[in-house]
Amino acid sequence: MTVLMNDKDQLESLLNKYRKVGFAFEFPGLSQSENQSWHKRIKKNYYACGCNVGKTFMMYALLITSLGLLFIHFFKKDKLSIMMYVYCFLFIFLMAGVGKTVGKMMAYKNLEKDIIQLKNYLLFRQNNEGL
Repeated sequence: MTVLMNDKDQLESLLNKYRKVGFAFEFPGLSQSENQSWHKRIKKNYYACGCNVGKTFMMYALLITSLGLLFIHFFKKDKLSIMMYVYCFLFIFLMAGVGKTVGKMMAYKNLEKDIIQLKNYLLFRQNNEGL
């Protein structure tokens, strides 16, 4: 189901975190290319999953964990237990989940910002049409 948006007040419905729908823009006063450009810009954050930030968090956690394990192995001369490896493994995946959540939060904030900018742009265009 695709929702056709042609009024700036409909944009607030895109901020619903729990209900994602397909959408298209057909705002009067904007050209087809402007509608497509705004659609592409907003769609990027609307459908964001946070995977890139999660991947980054996971890679840094893997690096930190590897360096920590190497330090313990070479400088402490302690024998590493199986549970230490299990904790490291859990830490890496926990950080991936935290990163994914942070990525989704960042995308939502960017979506809010883009919607405000589009609403202001539509208002500006509407006010300048009569001039």
